[in-house]
Amino acid sequence: MSLIAESPDFLQVYSDGTVKRFTPETAPPSLEPSNNNNPNGLLFRSKDVVIDTLKPITGRLFLPSSVSSLEKLPVLVYFHGGGFCIGSTTWLGYHVFLGELSATSKSIVLSVDYRLAPEHRLPTAYEDCYAALEWLRDQVSFFVIK
Repeated sequence: MSLIAESPDFLQVYSDGTVKRFTPETAPPSLEPSNNNNPNGLLFRSKDVVIDTLKPITGRLFLPSSVSSLEKLPVLVYFHGGGFCIGSTTWLGYHVFLGELSATSKSIVLSVDYRLAPEHRLPTAYEDCYAALEWLRDQVSFFVIK
């Protein structure tokens, strides 16, 4: 078994098809206003959601804590980078960035965790992202985090 592809500190793919993933620091969701100890001090809340239980596709919602539950907010959908091979909405960097984006822009942010290659070959990630958009369309009244 030999190493055939690598993204250092993130992913290794071996000749027998085995994939080894390294997980950076992650952040849990929190319905309590948080800034994850970020010096900018922007407060936000977050909640994990299941988009499709069969595939599975999940996401994380971010909501600024400075708005009332009755206020209508724009929704921004975020598909993380990583060449469809690495990345997760739970990674600390994405979590803090998207939480601050939500707080600064006063918008709801839905970050989608699509299935990753090489275990799930393309176009799986594209299909997952499209399924997330369809799910969002069907959830218009859902976006009040309590």
